[in-house]
Amino acid sequence: MIPAKLNLVCAQGATFQKTFRVYDENDAPFDLTGYTAAMQVRDKYTSSQYLFQVTTGSGITISGNTINIEVHYLVTEDFPEGDYVWDIEITSPSDKRDRVLQGVFVVTPEVTR
Repeated sequence: MIPAKLNLVCAQGATFQKTFRVYDENDAPFDLTGYTAAMQVRDKYTSSQYLFQVTTGSGITISGNTINIEVHYLVTEDFPEGDYVWDIEITSPSDKRDRVLQGVFVVTPEVTR
């Protein structure tokens, strides 16, 4: 699977929610039944530490061909302003892993606290 590129904006101190739909190479909905997913955001591709991570059951839910991400505002309020990199990988029930999305993750600063 070739990962799609998508840039995301996260408002510091706000609940971050995104919904992604996964399609195969023929643009048919990709059935994610039994799959797990993980998303990480890092300062740069080579960074050993991540800004945050969500996984299936802990910030990620999967239904049909849809991946839902939710990060609580109490978590995002600690995100430093800046540009980061991110991706989402899915793992099949037979332990095959694919990266389905990737891009730039921008954290914008909060004014109201």
